[in-house]
Amino acid sequence: MVGQTPRPSVLVVDDPDRHDRYQTWLPAYEVHTVESERAAADALTDDVHVVLLDDARRRDGTLVERGHRHGARVALLAGNDRRADATVPDPDDRETVVNTVESLLAHTAYDADLDELFVLCKRRAALLAANIDRSEAVAALSRRIDAVTAELDTTVADFATDDFQAAFRDVDSPRSDRETERGRRRKTYSHRTQ
Repeated sequence: MVGQTPRPSVLVVDDPDRHDRYQTWLPAYEVHTVESERAAADALTDDVHVVLLDDARRRDGTLVERGHRHGARVALLAGNDRRADATVPDPDDRETVVNTVESLLAHTAYDADLDELFVLCKRRAALLAANIDRSEAVAALSRRIDAVTAELDTTVADFATDDFQAAFRDVDSPRSDRETERGRRRKTYSHRTQ
């Protein structure tokens, strides 16, 4: 539809008998369900924002890495892998699943806003260093910087302790330039558009 932001997409890799509950629990999202890691690899595109992966269906961790290459956040359903962005300790609890998805999407919005803020500050600094009258352009950039900073403040105000740890873990994690660029292209979702 014109003028509307597409709903965030969640790819669930779990037992078929649990597929319906994710559709019910996550009505605000475009939920796609698959049964196997192979099917998930086929369904995983740059349009997927979050992957919920049943640990029993994870063979070697390649789906976690592949999800990151596509710019998705990956949460394990009752599993543990340091490469995953989160773990859903009780995947049978609706609130836990919903909160995990919302938290991962907030991280995505935070990263996108932080990237935008960096670019805006760099542009403003270049204009100021040029020593020519570009006061209108500097003023416009300053207004946008203020707006993005306010968005970041709003997002951070809702962060829990785990969210802060994840945000700074992401900053410390070395990723290839190609992976980082893909992630930046994908980070168009904002939780504020819901």
